[in-house]
Amino acid sequence: MKKKILVVAGPGLIHTGASQYLVEMIERGYVQILFGGNGLAVHDVEAALYGTSLGVYLEKKIRAAEGHEHHLWAINAIRKAWGIKQAVEQGLMTQGVFYSCVKNGVDFLLAGS
Repeated sequence: MKKKILVVAGPGLIHTGASQYLVEMIERGYVQILFGGNGLAVHDVEAALYGTSLGVYLEKKIRAAEGHEHHLWAINAIRKAWGIKQAVEQGLMTQGVFYSCVKNGVDFLLAGS
């Protein structure tokens, strides 16, 4: 019986900059399924598109001008693309946890919170 590894994660993974380690685990084939809430997804998309999480630059650790809007822009970008997978396929998302999931065939399930 082939066993699968399931990761359950939340937005704190993105806020702290630790998502790079989950991306590495996904790319190395250690993760087959990802469960998370809508917060994980929107903050990952925000980080991928704008380099921020809750409007704070992850690299610089400073607030972005109008950064509070990045959260909403990220949601609307995914809505416009018709989903995360489609955003990756369209080239909108080129990095992040969900980008790696799509590119590596990792199933994910998002639940509202």
